[in-house]
Formats: sequence, structure tokens, C-alpha cells
Amino acid sequence: MAINQQKPLLSRMKGIPKSLTNGPKITTNQEHIEYGVRNNSHRCPMSLAIRQRFPSARYISIDLQTIRYSLPEYGLRFIWMTPPAGQRFLRYFEGGREGELRPFTMALRGLFLMDIQRRPERKGKKPVRKPKAKLHQFGGGNNLPATIGGKAPSKVGTDRIFGVRAWKEYPEKD
Repeated sequence: MAINQQKPLLSRMKGIPKSLTNGPKITTNQEHIEYGVRNNSHRCPMSLAIRQRFPSARYISIDLQTIRYSLPEYGLRFIWMTPPAGQRFLRYFEGGREGELRPFTMALRGLFLMDIQRRPERKGKKPVRKPKAKLHQFGGGNNLPATIGGKAPSKVGTDRIFGVRAWKEYPEKD
């Protein structure tokens, strides 16, 4: 199903299933942990779990701050804030603490939703101006409002090397 990218982003939201925007749950299992690659934001266990949950997802990238992927059939880029459980898992996985890695489920929150970026043609064409960001509430419950359009949160790169200064340990939940 091709989505008309000329229509404003908010008017295209009616064709998107609520399961994509209302805090989807992502389950990382033991198989993902075994096949995950360290220091690679595209092939870590959480990316494998997202690829299993959304088979059509492309350009998956995960770091301590954000979880990003594109769904080409909707013409959208989804950017979620990484939950504390996912941050802790990444820290343990990248730090080589295999004994502390367990399968887990996390609910994604804090959605930034934007059009998939196409590379502009350079010959005499002006760049397309991005629309201003708008807040939109999907469904009910305790979901945070989503940011539609605008600029994406900053991203450092694809190789993950963490600084310890900003890291804060979260207590384990029983």
C-alpha cells in the first residue's frame, strides 16, 4: 500500500493501525541475545526483536537515547525514547555482562513520528522545508503525546561506545 507523501502527515494518520503508535511492546528473547552483535546499533538483540515484531521495518537503529526504524509501506520514520529497561539491557550487553542478560519485554513510549527522508535532487531545486512539529495524542491510557513532524532528536552514530559519566543505574524491579 503506497501512501501519498504529498498529504500532510497528520491527515495521513487515519490509515495507520493503533498498534503501531500506542506504545507497542517489544520482547527480546534468548535467541535475539545469542545472535546479537556488540557495538552495532543495527544488529543488537533489541533490533532483532523489532525486526521480528515489525517484519517490514527498515533502517533500525538503537542507542541509549532512542529506538528508530522506518516502515516504508506507511512512508514513516518512528523514533521512540529508549525505556530504562532497554538502556540497562544495552549497557549490560555492550559491557559483556552475559550473566546478567535475561529476556525481557519493554513498552515503547515518547514517539517522534516523521516522514521518511528522501535524498533531495541537487540540480537547481530548493530543499523542501520541513513542517513545524505538532503534538498529537494517540488513543487513551497513559501514553505520552507523540511529536508529529519537525526535527528528529539528535543521533551520535552507528557504533556504540558509552560514556559512564551520564549513566545512572536503575534499581531492579521484583
